[in-house]
Amino acid sequence: MKHWDQLTPDKVRNLQDVLLRKFIRNQVYPFSRHYRKLMDEQCIDPVSIRTVEDLRRLPFTRKEDLLSTPEHPGRAKDFLLLPDPAVFRRRPSTVLKVLIRGRQRVRDDLEYEYQPLLLTSTTGRSADPVPFLYTGQDIENLRTAGGRVIDLGESTREDRILNLFPYAPHLAYWLTHYAAHSRNTFSVGTGGGKVLGTSGNLDLLEKIRPSILVGMPTFLYHLLRQGATEKRRLEKLRCIVLGGEKVAPGTRRKLATLAREMGAGSITTLATYGFTEAKLAFPECA
Repeated sequence: MKHWDQLTPDKVRNLQDVLLRKFIRNQVYPFSRHYRKLMDEQCIDPVSIRTVEDLRRLPFTRKEDLLSTPEHPGRAKDFLLLPDPAVFRRRPSTVLKVLIRGRQRVRDDLEYEYQPLLLTSTTGRSADPVPFLYTGQDIENLRTAGGRVIDLGESTREDRILNLFPYAPHLAYWLTHYAAHSRNTFSVGTGGGKVLGTSGNLDLLEKIRPSILVGMPTFLYHLLRQGATEKRRLEKLRCIVLGGEKVAPGTRRKLATLAREMGAGSITTLATYGFTEAKLAFPECA
């Protein structure tokens, strides 16, 4: 949606309520085994979920609900939207779409909405890793959300982003990747420390001359401290975006100080809060 940042709070909430009603009735209840079973057990009519406030009537989903068990090894799949072709064929809207667009176009649209193309997962620090799948539509949503993160960071197409998150099925890396692409902003992913090593990352940093660094706080601190020791140069850097770990105020100050020792001027440090289950990260404003 264009001009999303100019909508009033009441307009935003109204749009959320409309989309939620459609999502619960037409997607979640018919196609999610977990939530259909849950709502039937709790005697919750999907039509009765009309506003965001009504979500509190649904039992909270816990991490344990996503984990596989010996009795149910594929438990995470119960959260996927797995369409029943018979349900689609009975919908008047599907018949109308076929008449207007043709059968192949409707089939392509359904694949875009439901066919998994990308997988990310939780890190597995406190429990087994849990996979999350992205369809073409989910990836487009990731681009949209990532682009808004770029906007909140006041980035421009003249910026250069160095993505220092690891190459992994990890939300942080892919959000940064698609965010830059959505705004036609140049970006390079290094894969973090395990791919190029500290020296390789510093070499690429000097070649790219980024204006924005994105990565884990601990790795960025290590990289900039080594860069300052080796008298590497970072004159173009203006913003450091941190994700994947808690960011203490002292860490922000240390990173900005190290960047200035490498030739940077005024530095803005932005923290983000993201979690794989949301398929999104939320930034603080610049």
